[in-house]
Amino acid sequence: MPISITNTWSVDNVEYFPEKEGKTNVVAVVHWRCSSSDDTHTVNATGTVYISFIPESDFTPYEELKQSQVIEWVKNAMGEDEFVQIEYDNSFSIANMYTPQLVTPEQLPWSSDQTG
Repeated sequence: MPISITNTWSVDNVEYFPEKEGKTNVVAVVHWRCSSSDDTHTVNATGTVYISFIPESDFTPYEELKQSQVIEWVKNAMGEDEFVQIEYDNSFSIANMYTPQLVTPEQLPWSSDQTG
């Protein structure tokens, strides 16, 4: 039976320059979390990305930032492939919790049998 997994991205913290090129509180680093869960298990991935500041782009004052906007910055900074891979890795970890783990035996059952 397939399991349903929900991925939730959040921002744990940010670091910013108090002043940069005439702007104040310019976010430069984002500490993110991707929490993936089904009805029973939760797996978290965390990381850090550096945000490029482009002075001529639209600037949102720090006090007006929304988490969804900062998560878009995270996604853009890491790239779509890495963003999706993180969700996949978390989902794979949860799926493995339901799958018996493979074991390599120390000895094969016939290894003591000389006739083979």
